[in-house]
Amino acid sequence: MKIVAEFLDINYKPCDKPRKIDMIVLHSTGSDDVNGVISWFKNPASQVSAHYVIDKDGTVYKLVRLNDIAWHAKEYNSRSIGIEIVHSILKPTTKEQRIALVELVAELIKNISTIKYLQGHFELSRMKSDPYERTIVTDLRSYFRLYNIRDENKGTI
Repeated sequence: MKIVAEFLDINYKPCDKPRKIDMIVLHSTGSDDVNGVISWFKNPASQVSAHYVIDKDGTVYKLVRLNDIAWHAKEYNSRSIGIEIVHSILKPTTKEQRIALVELVAELIKNISTIKYLQGHFELSRMKSDPYERTIVTDLRSYFRLYNIRDENKGTI
């Protein structure tokens, strides 16, 4: 997995103390342009960010340090890691993205023992409804069942 560190200067909350992370939240960008997504996160008007963005070629961009709070899921921000997957509804994720996503989530679970939940943004906000995001989350939960990863709303998967 190729990770490119391109840290944001704005649109996140720095944390001096360790925080308890128990959730990974997956998002769909709605855009096929990784540069546009990162540019939007760098725009002060956006007021949004994510810890990671996964491009179509499988490149993972790390935008916010894990101990800092990215702005991606409102009241869940302080306890979660946000991962954006670059794709539109018309163009589903690539094989390279799915491989990078599995590798990234596996690494996060291995290194952060408090992670218990894997959620799609659509599950945390009534304003979000991406059917493809739902498929990605369902597939990932099945894959990580051995790690006892859960859907916070339903308990053990």
